[in-house]
Amino acid sequence: MKQKNSFLPVTVICLVIASLLYVFAPRGEGFFSVLNLIIRPVLSPFGALGTNRLSELDTVKAENRKLLEKLITFQTIIIENNALRDQFQTTYPKSNLLVPARIIGGQSLVALVNSFEVVILDKGRKDGVVVGQAVVVGKYLVGKVERVGEYGSRAMLVGNPSFSLRVKIIPKDLEAQTVSFPLGLLKGKSAGQMDVENVLLSEKISVGDMVVSVGDEDENGIGIMPDLIVGSVGSVDKKPSALFQSAQISPGIKLSNKNMVFVVTGAQR
Repeated sequence: MKQKNSFLPVTVICLVIASLLYVFAPRGEGFFSVLNLIIRPVLSPFGALGTNRLSELDTVKAENRKLLEKLITFQTIIIENNALRDQFQTTYPKSNLLVPARIIGGQSLVALVNSFEVVILDKGRKDGVVVGQAVVVGKYLVGKVERVGEYGSRAMLVGNPSFSLRVKIIPKDLEAQTVSFPLGLLKGKSAGQMDVENVLLSEKISVGDMVVSVGDEDENGIGIMPDLIVGSVGSVDKKPSALFQSAQISPGIKLSNKNMVFVVTGAQR
């Protein structure tokens, strides 16, 4: 029984001595060199085993990274294909006059606000994009091109404080005999908000009414065509003592969850 109990400490001591010799023996000569020649072949498989395990782990990590990259690419393709399908199912604007553009950057004029006033697109002059063209998603107007480079462009969104557009307000309970609609001037506000101003006090506007473009194209069809949806009336500010009333507009489309828009490159007539 005592022999069995004393065997473990002796074994541990031998392993420690062997490990020390394995590490330091290459620097010595004579006795240590001889022991090194005996012990190194015994311990080498353990070192090789550790190296192989590390190599296998690195291989697995590299394969996981590749799979993740493929998954991200696949998801991006699905999102873009869905956007293209939805847009081309829309009859207005005409799909053959649209250039799909990915959003590759954005700027907000208000810090810490997740709402862009400007976006950078990956389509430019070589794709037929010029200053003044409308930028849409479906039937919704989201902005217009304000600067163009050879391979990219910059679009001002409808919520930009520098954006303005003539619009008309269509009642949510539209009657067939209605032939005229309240007119006003859409202006972008900070943080992507919009107002319609200069609406005659005599006009009736209500929460939920639709706000659409009147049209602002030049003779070449460049600009914003009529009847693009901008948003809906969120609240009305009407004072009996004033000449005009105004309304706060809820945007029809938010680009925070979009990565693709469409530039209208020709007249819709």
